[in-house]
Amino acid sequence: MSLEMHAQSISVIVPLYNVERYVCACVESVLAQTYPHWELLLVDDGSTDSTPQLCDELATSDTRINVFHKPNGGPSEARNYGLDRAQGDFLVFLDGDDMLAPEAMRNLLEEYNRSEASVVAGGFIKVREDCAFAEASRLLEKSRARKESDATAVVDDADEAIIENLYQRRDHSPWGKLYRRDVWRTLRFREGTIYEDLDIFYHVYRAAGKVAFIPATVCFYRQRPTSFMHAFDLRRADVLDVTDRLLEWSRRQCREIERAAQCRRLSAHCNILGLLMARSCDSLPAEKREQILLRCREVILADGVECARNPLAPRKIKSAMRLLRVAGFKIFSFLLSLNYRK
Repeated sequence: MSLEMHAQSISVIVPLYNVERYVCACVESVLAQTYPHWELLLVDDGSTDSTPQLCDELATSDTRINVFHKPNGGPSEARNYGLDRAQGDFLVFLDGDDMLAPEAMRNLLEEYNRSEASVVAGGFIKVREDCAFAEASRLLEKSRARKESDATAVVDDADEAIIENLYQRRDHSPWGKLYRRDVWRTLRFREGTIYEDLDIFYHVYRAAGKVAFIPATVCFYRQRPTSFMHAFDLRRADVLDVTDRLLEWSRRQCREIERAAQCRRLSAHCNILGLLMARSCDSLPAEKREQILLRCREVILADGVECARNPLAPRKIKSAMRLLRVAGFKIFSFLLSLNYRK
């Protein structure tokens, strides 16, 4: 059904794959929004559980819910599918196992109206895997009661926002943010890329020109031990290509962005080195494993000294590079792997 025309309508795009345990709470959180002018696009990405049937049932409860079923292609393809069909003036991405805080849309939109930043990002609260929407909302209220904060929004230009994200002081996930739709006019998520958020956020921020960050919680992030970010998967080595592309792009920008991108790439290579040293993987040929380890080693040794000297580099980078200098690469690799062992 077409979205009723309003001056400021929001399209919520939710990619879904085998999330039968969570999709109802996800949709419930959208239905509970204090801002009413939205459409919800549920993109079923070829689920093999009861997610498709649940989506169809949920759509009967509200005409603003639109369901699309497509063959499995991954979250990037599912989000792009939603982008091509969204009718709102603004966009919000939400993962199928997460939930929006009740005033998320209203808080994000109020900041847009104040600052006219084309991307507005909010905070998030981590919740248990089995947390219901009502419980998450109560946790938010308790958190507000404990914290009497006078924090206000921070508005950065695109380059400032990119640099802050590359130094990992802010979150670059697609969810938890409001985007003016024209920001995505020529942009789409790279399909087949696991770290699609890191791969595109700097292009999005450049297209936006200005990015606002508000202290309000807008999303409940469900911690799932079986999710991609909480499990070892060899696809995670994809971040090496993503950060290589990032650094290549940064070299055509200002020196400040390049230095931040160099630190982000170093962090990614340390992460993959630690994972591969800590975990055995029978499906990975030994030759391929050695290639990845060598690739990580080359970047760490090439960029480590310069990143350690960067006064803006994260503390964990500086500490890791001090350890490398004192202990040597072999001992450094072993100690790094201890962080990834169960």
